[in-house]
Amino acid sequence: MSAIALLIPAAGRSERVGYDTNKLLLPIGGKTVLHRTLQAFKGIDAIRELILIYGEQTREAVLAEAGSGEHAFLHIKAVAGAERRQDSVANGLAAVSDECDTIMIHDAARPFVHQTSIQAAIDTCQQVGAASVGIPCRDTIKRVLEENFVERTEDRTVLWQTQTPQIFDKTVLVDAIEYARTHRIQTNDEAELVERMGQNVQMVLGSPRNIKITTPDDLAIAQALAAVDMPGPADA
Repeated sequence: MSAIALLIPAAGRSERVGYDTNKLLLPIGGKTVLHRTLQAFKGIDAIRELILIYGEQTREAVLAEAGSGEHAFLHIKAVAGAERRQDSVANGLAAVSDECDTIMIHDAARPFVHQTSIQAAIDTCQQVGAASVGIPCRDTIKRVLEENFVERTEDRTVLWQTQTPQIFDKTVLVDAIEYARTHRIQTNDEAELVERMGQNVQMVLGSPRNIKITTPDDLAIAQALAAVDMPGPADA
């Protein structure tokens, strides 16, 4: 079985959520967003290390979580992030021990990921080397150019909305980050870095409930989700 290092980028500024408090510290059903996110991975035996990547606004909260002793991981490390997400991930990757041969990355602001999706991503990565949780697009998608004129309507049957976690063989992700550096590629999606290098990434079915809390509307949805039991990905 692979030994997994779980990287949680938590260095964002939380500007769009509309609160003075960092969104990761906001309570959802009596627990902070960050606490719920970490607890979602509790009990996944293959995860041997947790790498929490903090920013200036999240340092105190992340360090408090790292020292709480409530998370069932063999090792917990806190690493300073950077201005760009891919650089933050590179910092986290540098802190991974040699024991771990697989890297899982999950957004700190996605507290409702289901363990069924997590395990499916792990299993898929073991087969193909790179996997991302996501859901097929439900809405009609239009490509829009200047002044909001439609260029074309995309075929939604081949489009997925990407979520996290994303999981990669360690060597694949290391090579992808170096490829992005040398080719000056910038993106907030680690799977795209791997794709741009030519490596296949296989999608794994997630759930519409695996939302990323970005806006006040997302926070309201999260409060509603916290009030009910969360079904698994079969509901997608």
